[in-house]
Amino acid sequence: MGSSLLILVELFIVVVVPLLLLYLRSGWPLRAIIPCLLSIPVLWYFTYAPLHEISHVVATYLVGGTVTSVKLIPSFWRGEFGRAWITTAGVTEPWQQIVTTALPYLLDVVSLVLGIVVLRRGFSGNAFVVGFLFMLLCLRPAFDFVCEPVAFLLGDRGDIYHIAQAVGSITTWSFLLLSIGLSFFSIVTILRRFRGASTPVLVSAVCALLCLPGCSYTIVRDLEEEALQAEWAAIDSLTVAPDLSVFNIEYEFIPEQWFQSPPPRDENSPSAPARYVPPQVY
Repeated sequence: MGSSLLILVELFIVVVVPLLLLYLRSGWPLRAIIPCLLSIPVLWYFTYAPLHEISHVVATYLVGGTVTSVKLIPSFWRGEFGRAWITTAGVTEPWQQIVTTALPYLLDVVSLVLGIVVLRRGFSGNAFVVGFLFMLLCLRPAFDFVCEPVAFLLGDRGDIYHIAQAVGSITTWSFLLLSIGLSFFSIVTILRRFRGASTPVLVSAVCALLCLPGCSYTIVRDLEEEALQAEWAAIDSLTVAPDLSVFNIEYEFIPEQWFQSPPPRDENSPSAPARYVPPQVY
């Protein structure tokens, strides 16, 4: 439960609070703000993991590998709380593994830059469109750059662990710190664009409570169960992998008649059956 609460805190700080500040500074009426705060955190859940895993899928095919199974969203309506994953085949070279593991984070950097360029221009005055793009282009990658390093520091052997093993800890942490700085810069830059009328503290507290239903799934997450289900999925994928074959097996042929009727007994050894002689075919 401690890990679940930590993720909830990260989600609240990185996704919910910036959305609150955006809408509190925007000057939009509450009738436009409240539906956005109810729906955008839910949409974050249905975009965060799928976009991350699809990036892994694209990278796998770009380096010449294949994807044997994909899980984009856990079937929580069936009581499944496993994390999203993909399993691959044909990705054996070190450079292939680096590309397939690191591509989602490189695309996160591109997304942050795109968010700064798009949202600073004020191309839309619609509350939902602005909030959704703010979440998709800025807050979603920012959560990646906060949640994954914290999990890595706590011993998780996910993407960051494998990247550090491949390129070294100094290079990995240099990239992560620069990315975290870019995330902070993008959020602050977008928020500074909105200087509308402020809303009382009471309203902000109510809006925060309205955001929590969209994040409530995180509270019941069981990270140990997630890791176990991911391990089961990886094992299951090996049983259906198309590139597995069995050869050079020695075997002894046993005629079908052996199983249809018992063999004759040896007169000299009543306790053991005699060597079976198959019937002759003329």
